[in-house]
Amino acid sequence: MDNTSCVEFKLNVIQGYKLSSCDNGTIGVYENNMNNIPCNVLEDSQDIYWSITYPNGTVETVAECPPCDNTNTTCTCDVNNDDFHVDRTGTVSRLQLVGGNDTHKDGATLTCSEKDGKSPAQCLLKILYYTMPQCQAGQLNISEAGTRMPITCDGVGLGHSVNWTLTDDSGHVTNLALCTGRDDCTAYDDVTASKTDISSTLTLVDTAGLRDNLTLTCVQTNGRTKASCRIHVSFDEPASFPSVGVGVGVGVGVGVLVIIVIVVVVVVSRRRESRKGSKRKKTQPHAADDDFEEHINDLYQSADLDATTRPS
Repeated sequence: MDNTSCVEFKLNVIQGYKLSSCDNGTIGVYENNMNNIPCNVLEDSQDIYWSITYPNGTVETVAECPPCDNTNTTCTCDVNNDDFHVDRTGTVSRLQLVGGNDTHKDGATLTCSEKDGKSPAQCLLKILYYTMPQCQAGQLNISEAGTRMPITCDGVGLGHSVNWTLTDDSGHVTNLALCTGRDDCTAYDDVTASKTDISSTLTLVDTAGLRDNLTLTCVQTNGRTKASCRIHVSFDEPASFPSVGVGVGVGVGVGVLVIIVIVVVVVVSRRRESRKGSKRKKTQPHAADDDFEEHINDLYQSADLDATTRPS
């Protein structure tokens, strides 16, 4: 075996740099969350240099971390970009994203290495967000009253604690549920909640009491990462029906109208009969009229009595 090769291999092992949170070439970082990204070296005497290569090809030096004077204490590094915070303790340097707007860093390549770029450890940055799949165009549409409605907050990382809240237009916040771990949730106010390694689900047990202009939020307990959605209630109000008193009144009115119609029919019939009778009995012109008048009076009295005795 060639001795030179053995020496070169040994040097690479000793001076190797490692991004320990890099998983399959990617580091997932939650936006605005100050996640620690550690870079490990084998010797506390080694320099650690951080740089970032943006998707457009721009390369930027982030920080220079020389060895600390005391390997047991944390020392600061020379940081060139306010979007980052970097420190070092012994053989580990930690980088955090603190700028507050991390979107443009999504897809960038993060590197820690020696000063001249040798022995680099590189990993692709993936900016993670909380999202509500049921939230469409900023609205959570609820179209049926009284139903159970599950709402999912995706992107919740393993070990993240999530708080579900409801906020009204005055800014008053109501806590709905708190999930501190997998299947470890405390829920309030007619809701249930659950959590997996990658998401949390809140179920509204009864949507009937909801109204417009409330904002539902799932937020990491440090307040930095969250997803919010406005509630839009669109279910129809219950149909209105006449009261019992109104229905009875309408029934009485219809009954009277029927009686009047019957009276009119009788009047017409009697007049026809009276005309025929007058032709047959010339000697008794007033007898039919007297009988008809008496019959009409009886009908009207009957109608008035029926109308006054119905329940109102």
